[in-house]
Amino acid sequence: MISVGAIQRVSLHNLEDKMTPYFLNVDFELILKSKSNVGSIVAGLGSRVMVIDQRSLGGGKHVCAFELPGRSTNPDGTIHGFCNIFEKLPLKLRGILAKGKKEFDIGFEFLPDARFSKFVLRQDTLQRVAKLGATLAVTFYPSENLKTNRKVS
Repeated sequence: MISVGAIQRVSLHNLEDKMTPYFLNVDFELILKSKSNVGSIVAGLGSRVMVIDQRSLGGGKHVCAFELPGRSTNPDGTIHGFCNIFEKLPLKLRGILAKGKKEFDIGFEFLPDARFSKFVLRQDTLQRVAKLGATLAVTFYPSENLKTNRKVS
């Protein structure tokens, strides 16, 4: 920070560092009308993904949520990783995937001292999300410091 009289200037680089939330992961959620179709997708994806949730939503709908194994380092790379896997599925499974409701959910840790947050996705990432017919969600989780400092009444 540079102080000029009563005016303080913050370098853009330092400001962006303070605004960027801590990336946690990307989940991919798929909702289908058939439990057997969910099972087919899970079997077809195999060990290339981790199933983190699989259940009935009622009304004939079934949900399955996935993460990529290993540590994700950024949302762009993780979303591209999912898309690469989906594009290599057999035609029948890609057809099942196309019929479902699809959502990428990017998880970030909310920084307790931040007044606001900003992150950017590359244009090619957004194009792949759109091509897949998926939506994009962002979830901010409280930091561990906030969780442990809360008083339970």
